[in-house]
Parts: sequence; C-alpha cells; structure tokens
Amino acid sequence: MSAVMEELLAESKIELLKEGSVISGTIMEIRPTEVVIDFGGKAEGTIPAHEFLDLGELEIGSDLEIFLERLEDRDGNPQLSFDKAEQKKNWEKIVNTCEEGSVITGRVRSKVKGGLVVNIGVDAFLPSSQVDIQAPKNLDQFVGQTFDFKVVKINRERKNIVVSRRELIEERRQDKKREILSKIKPGETRRGMVKNITDYGAFI
Repeated sequence: MSAVMEELLAESKIELLKEGSVISGTIMEIRPTEVVIDFGGKAEGTIPAHEFLDLGELEIGSDLEIFLERLEDRDGNPQLSFDKAEQKKNWEKIVNTCEEGSVITGRVRSKVKGGLVVNIGVDAFLPSSQVDIQAPKNLDQFVGQTFDFKVVKINRERKNIVVSRRELIEERRQDKKREILSKIKPGETRRGMVKNITDYGAFI
C-alpha cells in the first residue's frame, strides 16, 4: 500500500474503509466525465459520470452512499462506484418484493453477449430470445428504453435475475384475445385484417 493511502487511512475512520462495503461520501466536484467524492478524512476518489442517470440532479456538498471496490487501483487511487452501491442496497429489496412470475419495470442499460442488461433496481439479464415475439436482429435499438418485464428466474445464491419481455407481450396478447372473443356474438359484423391466406381459407 502506498504511503499516501496509509496516511489517508490514518486520518480517516478506518472501520468505514473496508473494501467491498457501502460507505457514505460527499460530492466535492462534478465534472463532465466524473464526479469527485470525499469519503472520509482526506480520502477522495472519482466515480464515472455514466453511473449517474442525470448529472444535473447532483449537488456539490450533498451526501450519497458509494461502494468501495478497492482502496487502491494500479495507479494508487481508490476505486469507487455509485452503481454498485445501489445494486447492493437494492438486491434484498428486490428479492423480498419480487417473485418469479411478477411484473417489474426496468430500463435497458446495455447490450451484452446473448442479450441485454436491464436495470430493475439491480442488473437483470434479458436473453435476446426474450426481447420480443421474434428475436430482433439489432439489440442496440432497445438500449436506454424502459419497458415492463416478467421475472422468470431468481437465483439468490448467485444473485442473478432473468427477465422476459416476450412472455409479457404474449400474455397480454392472449388476454386481449380472450377479451375480444368474449364480446363477439354470432351474426355480428366486424372489421378485420387478413393475416394469411391458405388453400383452405384465410386467417383474420
């Protein structure tokens, strides 16, 4: 450990400076690409700006909870994360309030191998086959958008959640279909759209 970090630890509350813990920090400076955080004594670190939804909502001097990943990175600087603090705080809340089969709103954060990462308070995985009725060729178009999702699997040991948008769309289509069929009466005239024509008839 560098002499600078040893000095910072000596002047800070050592019990709060544990790697892997959520600690309190104060916003000291807001830059276009990062936010400078004081997290005790003379200890300062930065958090990438992209971890915050809106930098305009942040205020210098305000407190927030941050995740201390490492006391020192390769350059001797503390490694902090706002996003991981939110993830850690929200995990128990999510698993206690959400069950498999429940519906939750989330925002698509990024594209990853095999699907998308959705923020529902914690990161959840949305397989590409579960994005829409037909798997889309371009997943990038969904990044940044907010949708409702069905929770299909929660692995508490691995802290993994898998969600599906496709199942929810299919269920809502079936509900709509049942609603329409329940209102149709023999002899009624209704407008429709031809979906397919075969040798034995047409699908409307």
